[in-house]
Amino acid sequence: MMKDNIDFIQKFDQSLLELLKGDEDLEFELEVIDSKIGQPTLQIIKDGRPLFLHSKYDPIQEAERIIENLSDIDQYDHIFFYGLGLGYHVDVLLKKCPTKKISIVEPSKEVFKKYLEYKLIKNLPFERLAFLKVGLSENETKLFIQEFFNFIQEKTLLVTLPSYERLIPAQFDRFIQDFKKIIEDKRSSLLTDYSFQKRWTLNSWCNLPDTLSTPNILHDVDKGYFQNKPAIIVAAGPSLNDEIENLKYIKEQGWAYIFSVGAAINTLIENNIYPDAMCTYDPKRENQTVFKKVISKEINSIPLIYGTSVGFETLENYKGPKFHMVTSQDTIADFYLKRRDNASISKVNDAPSIAVVTLQLLDKLGCNPIILVGQNLAYRGKEFYARGMNFNSELPDAELIEAVKVTSVDGDEVLTNESFNSMRTQIEYYLENLLKGKIVINTTKNGAHIEGTVYRELSDLIRGELKASKISRQWSNSVNNDYDHDHVKDKQKDMQEKLDELYDLLRNIKRIFNKMDQLIVERKLVKLEKMFNKFDVEMRRFVQNDFYLTFLQPMSRVEFDLLTKEINSLKFDSDIVSKAKKTIKSFKRLVNSCEFDLKNLSSIFVEVNKKIAEYINNEIK
Repeated sequence: MMKDNIDFIQKFDQSLLELLKGDEDLEFELEVIDSKIGQPTLQIIKDGRPLFLHSKYDPIQEAERIIENLSDIDQYDHIFFYGLGLGYHVDVLLKKCPTKKISIVEPSKEVFKKYLEYKLIKNLPFERLAFLKVGLSENETKLFIQEFFNFIQEKTLLVTLPSYERLIPAQFDRFIQDFKKIIEDKRSSLLTDYSFQKRWTLNSWCNLPDTLSTPNILHDVDKGYFQNKPAIIVAAGPSLNDEIENLKYIKEQGWAYIFSVGAAINTLIENNIYPDAMCTYDPKRENQTVFKKVISKEINSIPLIYGTSVGFETLENYKGPKFHMVTSQDTIADFYLKRRDNASISKVNDAPSIAVVTLQLLDKLGCNPIILVGQNLAYRGKEFYARGMNFNSELPDAELIEAVKVTSVDGDEVLTNESFNSMRTQIEYYLENLLKGKIVINTTKNGAHIEGTVYRELSDLIRGELKASKISRQWSNSVNNDYDHDHVKDKQKDMQEKLDELYDLLRNIKRIFNKMDQLIVERKLVKLEKMFNKFDVEMRRFVQNDFYLTFLQPMSRVEFDLLTKEINSLKFDSDIVSKAKKTIKSFKRLVNSCEFDLKNLSSIFVEVNKKIAEYINNEIK
């Protein structure tokens, strides 16, 4: 049986075959013995004690109980098995649900070898088997779960082999935690993408005239001003209230750059502290309200550093000096912008908070150390924002009840919420992976502990190392950008041509949809197959069109990701009519979304193009 299985695997999966050639360093002895009913079961000797992977009495009946205990199995289209063993529970479920797609992860290579000695692997439904993974390391398992949810669109049921919880408890728990966490992250990412997908692109396009006419903070400003100079990120946490006098003193002495993030600008202005720059990136329309106090007081002297996908209303309202940083969500910049020196344009990654984006910015500028002020990421009593905001900064009782505990900067505990906690883990990720070697000091009293930072009080820094530093406020004077305006003009012309081509493609695709619908009704399967080929050609041209890639796909990224997963699942469908119906349904959703966005974009596209042309013509004069 093993020889037949090896021959089959050689045709099916060469990498799996190579994996099986090596030996596994097992922490337990593994033996196949007969159960009471004569069916083989696996006995494990671990720490001198026998454990059974399947029942030593009746492994088939045990497998039937495992499957019977699964609730609402009919609601799921895909079954994810963690733990194959000798496959009894897999066999039972496949008999009960003969059309469901499956994926299998067997954590032990040696257990899988035993499976190959007793079962024919070709009996697994390979036409419905999306993944078969064996002997993955902890990190490989986590990466695979991410790959799985990127690839699989169907509603998925996780089925675990219960004995693995006893056999490999740490590995089992790690898998369950990773599985749940990745699902949560996917849901959160999906909600973010769905909420912001259109605003990111709309903002980047509407902001392009400003981006063309303002310096790129990461390229056009002399980084020598910032190299190894201390910089303070001032956030709007309640502990900011404690540091007002310290920040005033640092500002007066010129001992560190002060960058306000988000709503912290309101508290600073309320206390007559003008930071060296205020940073913003939030794509929402409401972001403009953060600067309401600055606008109402007609303050036009503070440099505004904005992410290029920030809410365009924010830039329209502020008349002071502006600097930009290109964000990872900005596909417009990728197409239109080119530097005269041909240097690739540095970007900052989009993140859950402006503090994370500003950390990236200061790191790229060369600031060191980076000092956090008001970065509570937790509640202080019933306070969750500093005083001086445009809104009530006191926490409702209902939210306080739902708070969770995390470690504080002094090793005690503080209450926080999921949003703040997500921001904290994002900061920790960047500190661990991208800001290595950078000194980051958290001065936030009563704040959440941030791994990778050192806790020091700001007053201590004032008495100590900050005295040795002196910053220059000349960094923002007389700075121009170095974008190639001729390149922008050429790209404007190219994009207009691609837009005209896109309208033609949309008309062709809709005609093909109608023809396919007709051929389905008439059951003309040969012609339907040929029409599939025509559709494939036109759709490829559509998704490779520059206007689609730059504007429409980013605005419909959720729909596009869903379509990609549906296309992957169509490979399991051999019925030409069924496949055609699903194809039309899937692609119509994307095409309709693109038409909707195109209609809303058309007038804005013309208007912004005029502004770009006017700016470039004035520059030439």
